[in-house]
Amino acid sequence: MVNLQDFSSSVYKQTKEKAKEDKYSIDIITILAIANIIVQIIRLLYSIYGSNNQVSKNLNKMGPITKFILWRYIRKDIKCKTERKYLLNSLKDSFSKLDMESINKLVNEQVGEKNG
Repeated sequence: MVNLQDFSSSVYKQTKEKAKEDKYSIDIITILAIANIIVQIIRLLYSIYGSNNQVSKNLNKMGPITKFILWRYIRKDIKCKTERKYLLNSLKDSFSKLDMESINKLVNEQVGEKNG
């Protein structure tokens, strides 16, 4: 099971590793932006779909609407194009690797729905 803090840290580490391969550095403040982006995305998707399960499925499968929303929030919060690219890829990879139960828990944390 994963919570927002653990998930944000995981995404940050993955982003940092990918960036390091290309000799690009990511600062520690990025972890706050990652957490903020995740919260905003979950809340927006919840307002669109209205159900915990639908939000979790969309985060796991990353359809076109979810990818666009993810890109939009990253673009809004991260100004550097290179950093945006690393972060977008890391978030997509991280969400696709999580099991549905973990994503449901993450969504529950943000929207407060107890059953999902």
